Amino acid sequence: TLPQYEERPIFGVFNASFDEVWNATVDAVDLYPIEISEKERGLLVTEWMIGTSDYIFIQYGATRIPEKIKYRMRIHVISRDGRTIAKIISHEMVEKDMISGNLEFSGAIYRWIDVPSSTAKEREILERIRNNLGSDLDLDMGGSS
Repeated sequence: TLPQYEERPIFGVFNASFDEVWNATVDAVDLYPIEISEKERGLLVTEWMIGTSDYIFIQYGATRIPEKIKYRMRIHVISRDGRTIAKIISHEMVEKDMISGNLEFSGAIYRWIDVPSSTAKEREILERIRNNLGSDLDLDMGGSS
C-alpha cells in the first residue's frame, strides 16, 4: 500500500541577499538538468529524473528494496524582511501496474502515481546552498517531514 501523496516543502532561511542565495542555489543544483530557470520570479524547476525512493520500499521478506521513482525539484527563492528564503519541493512518482497498485484499468497497464517525499533530497540541496554561501551565514531549516 502506497502512502497518500502530500507536498512536503522544506525551507531554508538565509541572512543573505536574493542574488547571493539565487547564485548559491543555481550552483547547488548544477548536477540536475534544469527545465525552468527564471531569476526574476525566483523559480528553478528541474526536468524529470529517474532515481530511487528513500521513503517507499518493496518488501521481500526481511529485505527492503527502494522503489524506482521519477522526480523533479521545484525551488522558489524569495526575499522577505531582509532575509532570503529557499523553498524546495520534490515531486515524486512511482510506476505501478494495475494489480500491484490496486488500480482500476484505464487503458494502460502501468501508471505513474504521486507519492510523498522523505525530504532527504531537498535537505541535501539546502545543505549545498548553505555550503555555497559560506558557513558564517545562518540557516534555519524548517518544513514538514
